[in-house]
Amino acid sequence: MYYSFYNPPTVPYQNAVPRRAAFPLEDEGILVGCRVILAEAAHSVLSGLPIGRTPQFREMVVDPPLSSDSFGNHGWRLEQFIADEVLRCRQGRLFNEDDDADLHALLYAREAPIASLIYIAFDLPGD
Repeated sequence: MYYSFYNPPTVPYQNAVPRRAAFPLEDEGILVGCRVILAEAAHSVLSGLPIGRTPQFREMVVDPPLSSDSFGNHGWRLEQFIADEVLRCRQGRLFNEDDDADLHALLYAREAPIASLIYIAFDLPGD
């Protein structure tokens, strides 16, 4: 299981809340953006925080860094996670059967709602 965290394009970042305009993506690159980390790493950080407090960006750090970019200790960029980790079968789980017990439990047998779930299926040739 993984978590994705939505971050500003760069850090440090300062802006008024609520935002009045879109990020000026044409003028600046996205150095941080959405980051993906392993659930175990997120749980480790969250367990050290007071109950109910939202973690800050500087607290969501994984060691060793998951990627080689300048914010790699905050996880993989979403596009890097999909292209380099999932599609190359380094992360994720392959379910061979539609009726897999773990998959069924994850999707249908939960006792609480899932705040966000992304299910990605890749159909590959037999060989």
